[in-house]
Amino acid sequence: REVIRISLKIFLAVSVGFTVLLLTVSRPILPVFNNDPDVIECTLFIIRHFVPFYCIWTVVEVLSGVLCGVGDAVKALLFCGIGTCLLRILWIIFIHPMYPTLLDLCVLYPVTWAVTATAFSLYFKSGRWEKRRGITTE
Repeated sequence: REVIRISLKIFLAVSVGFTVLLLTVSRPILPVFNNDPDVIECTLFIIRHFVPFYCIWTVVEVLSGVLCGVGDAVKALLFCGIGTCLLRILWIIFIHPMYPTLLDLCVLYPVTWAVTATAFSLYFKSGRWEKRRGITTE
């Protein structure tokens, strides 16, 4: 469990660092890729509404990696498949038609990340992943 905590702290620190960097330098760097002011503004909108929440994904990355590492890749696949893929498809089918905006699509990712991270966190807090694999916490 200590390794998981350390990994989460490292991944979170890197994620926050890149988030700050991206939020800081995106405006001056975007014209390198496209000079159209509308494209730049749209991209900045996406960055401002998407990137700050990327740190949520760190929980999913670390905990799914731990599950794969202890030989439970199928469980990690199910959590990620349901929490991200299936929920995104359902969102596009049922919610996006009611709010057909770019903001709605930007909100979609952090919401599915949060749901998936919560599912992983609850599973890890339950300790079932350790019991199932015969792992001791000492």
